[in-house]
Amino acid sequence: MTEDEIITNEIHRLSLVGLMRHLNYVPRIFYLQNNSHQPDLIKHLNPFITELNEAKLSKESITFWLYHDNQRGHGPLLRDQTLEYLHTIMSFKYL
Repeated sequence: MTEDEIITNEIHRLSLVGLMRHLNYVPRIFYLQNNSHQPDLIKHLNPFITELNEAKLSKESITFWLYHDNQRGHGPLLRDQTLEYLHTIMSFKYL
């Protein structure tokens, strides 16, 4: 197969949005993103949202959480902060 054929016929195997479009289903998603580093927003978050919009998929079941830590900058969340987010997610009654 050519690259174009693969993208056309197998996009559901290459892209999360492609899979959601293929299944016509958007699962409950909690998208956590450090907004301290603009390239991550430009290369990850923005394309994800753009793909969802282009696929005309609803974002109702997606919760976007952007966080910023002045001291850690682009570094990952500390363990306790990560657990706090996970506990919040697990406390949702209807995932």
